[in-house]
Amino acid sequence: MRNLRFLLLVLIFSSSGWAQNQKAKFPTVVANISLTGQTGGIPATGLINFVGQLYRVNVYWDIIGGPPTGCTSSLAPTFNWTDETNQVQQFQLGPVACSDTLYLQGTFAVHGLKGTPLTFTVLGNSGQGAQSNVYVTVEQLQ
Repeated sequence: MRNLRFLLLVLIFSSSGWAQNQKAKFPTVVANISLTGQTGGIPATGLINFVGQLYRVNVYWDIIGGPPTGCTSSLAPTFNWTDETNQVQQFQLGPVACSDTLYLQGTFAVHGLKGTPLTFTVLGNSGQGAQSNVYVTVEQLQ
């Protein structure tokens, strides 16, 4: 009888582990970009076209500022997408002066309209001598 209970417990735990492995594997990385040595704004860059339900975006952006005399504007790393209400949404890091030396980071969720893009851009002009790096990972959660 004790052996039967033991075998039953082994069977239960083995089958529940097997069932978990059969589920879809989320999160899944669907986009990964590294833009290094940037010396100006970055035009709108498509990261993904929405096919799933929910995504997580992780971003790290650093800037080594130039001389204040060459700084003519601020910089603003910006993400844009259209959600299921057909409204354009935005997540923005900054803005920061192009003479600053710092880093910004963020993680945010995006629920986009299927078939529309998630785009990334850096608005502004870095002036003379400023340099930035950006690293973005997009993960599909559903």
